[in-house]
Amino acid sequence: MQNAGFRVTAFEISEPRCRFAREKLGVDAVANSSEIKGPFDVAFSAHVLEHVDSVQSALDTQMGLLRPGGWLVGISPNGSLSYRKMHFANFHRLWGLVHPQLLDDEFLLNKFSGMDLRMGSIAGLDGIEESLVKGNQNLNLHRWELFFAVRKPI
Repeated sequence: MQNAGFRVTAFEISEPRCRFAREKLGVDAVANSSEIKGPFDVAFSAHVLEHVDSVQSALDTQMGLLRPGGWLVGISPNGSLSYRKMHFANFHRLWGLVHPQLLDDEFLLNKFSGMDLRMGSIAGLDGIEESLVKGNQNLNLHRWELFFAVRKPI
């Protein structure tokens, strides 16, 4: 799909949904991960990683599809200890069968140690700029979504 100068390739595990994206929405979508051909400038996922069997493997795959200097951007429900403490009832509605894997700041800091990592918490895309911090300086994790962006080393 070419839009505003960007070429987009989407991955959808559901073949019927993938077909719908291709036929009805005009999206370059694939249902088999082996069909994804990089390198890409950006890999983006929103509310996907909390559902996969292995977050580690999914992130490794996405990083592998990026060109050096490319960005991996993700949004997922906030599994941080800060959010858990501040919003105990909300956290327990997010976690469990509906979201078996919740990402948190500690996992991301360990996974992407030494890389250019930005993260924060958001409630929708409003306030994304105010939440974005480098590393863990001034990290504010009180909102229900965890946002992160990590740059693949050059």
